[in-house]
Amino acid sequence: MGADAVLVQGAESSGHSKKLSSAFPWVMRSTEPVSILARACHERGIKLGVYVLSYMVGGDAKYSPDYEYGWHYENGAPIYGLNRAVRRGISIRDKKRPGDIVKVLDRWAEVEGVDFLGLDYIRPVFGGNELVDDFVNEMPGVQKPEGYDGWSKEKRMTWIARGRYIAPTVALRNDPKFKITDQWFWYRAHRTAGVVRKIADGFGEKKPLWAFTLSWQKGWEHGQDPAMMRDAGVDINGIMLYEADSQQYRGLLSQWNAYTRDSEFNLVVGNTFDWRLHQKTLNPAGPEDMVRRTLAAVERFQEGKPVRGIFMHDLARALRGNLGPYPPKEWFLAAGSAITRVREIHNKTPYRLTLSVPPQTVPGVSYSVRVALDPATSRSPVTVQLYSSSDMDLSTSQIELTPARSSATVVARWNPDDRSPARGNRAFIAARSFSPDPPRQRCQIHMSYVQGLRKGGLNLLADEKPVLSPRSK
Repeated sequence: MGADAVLVQGAESSGHSKKLSSAFPWVMRSTEPVSILARACHERGIKLGVYVLSYMVGGDAKYSPDYEYGWHYENGAPIYGLNRAVRRGISIRDKKRPGDIVKVLDRWAEVEGVDFLGLDYIRPVFGGNELVDDFVNEMPGVQKPEGYDGWSKEKRMTWIARGRYIAPTVALRNDPKFKITDQWFWYRAHRTAGVVRKIADGFGEKKPLWAFTLSWQKGWEHGQDPAMMRDAGVDINGIMLYEADSQQYRGLLSQWNAYTRDSEFNLVVGNTFDWRLHQKTLNPAGPEDMVRRTLAAVERFQEGKPVRGIFMHDLARALRGNLGPYPPKEWFLAAGSAITRVREIHNKTPYRLTLSVPPQTVPGVSYSVRVALDPATSRSPVTVQLYSSSDMDLSTSQIELTPARSSATVVARWNPDDRSPARGNRAFIAARSFSPDPPRQRCQIHMSYVQGLRKGGLNLLADEKPVLSPRSK
């Protein structure tokens, strides 16, 4: 893929067979295999990070550690975390939890080969409605509803939990319903940032600190804010671009762009290997849409300041998740192409390579695919490995390019198979290139999709002709 870091989960506080100790309420991954993994990564010039589940707890409630838990709102009523069957959130109000998070970060910081640490579920996991009284008492300008002081705790939480949405237009922001929502979202993010500050101060600067932030409404709906996270001490803020359809995604990009403007942010953006979360799209193909969305965020989250990096979530999903009609290798190659493009945007590639593929084809017709190295960018030879979907035949699987022989033509032919209809007759060709000098240099991946059309339905674009090899004339 060309990635330069691997991030693995290292600890959580879920109890499944016994109650965890209050002194160290963590189930930790074994450290020895992580050190072995770190050595293997470092041999390849790859860094290794470890993250922990900060405020999410799973398993049977009777085994959950002794904390104050949050109140969720479901089925029209508040429910305490320990009354939820499967998962629950530790309350952001709990005074002990930040120190316990520092303890587990400290342990991982001492493990040989770990380069950075991360925080997942660093937010009010299920609503955080137990904060309602703090919010009313501490947040300036909050107007309590009539009779609030005489309400039960459950009624007060119901009031703050129900129907909280961002104003759809600027003109409506001062409407009491939307104004209280803005205040509530800001307050929860403020409380989250306060917890992050305690963790960052307790952990010190032993290792860089990563955090995962949800992307919808800049994280506000989930009690997170990118500026607050940055100011609280997060070094790398990983924005999760999951669970939005195409229209919602366009809105998400606009929201971030309007918020970040020309300020300095420490963002990386991430997408997921999941066909279902890309609305089971066929055109663009699932992996193709994953790349398009990721790169759109890179270039449009902040005007004139492309996001610094990307991440892909995660290995388990890529191997056995909701992949649709696309095999794992195709998802990995697509992710690698996004990584390469980010490096190109930031001028961090040691050489420039291009892959030129016609956008459409018909069955059994040969056409030319061109792979070209910019000779001005490389003094060394470059090996190019070629990959394709099962219905796309290529005349070779590997080519060698040099500054003197900087391009090559490969003959491709689309031969639909039993998998083609399921993937909308959309095939792919990918070029994975690498140079032996230096040995730890990241590979580059370039990938293009080709729309296969049944004979008689080529539907060429205006002024475009099919590129045919001599063999097919």
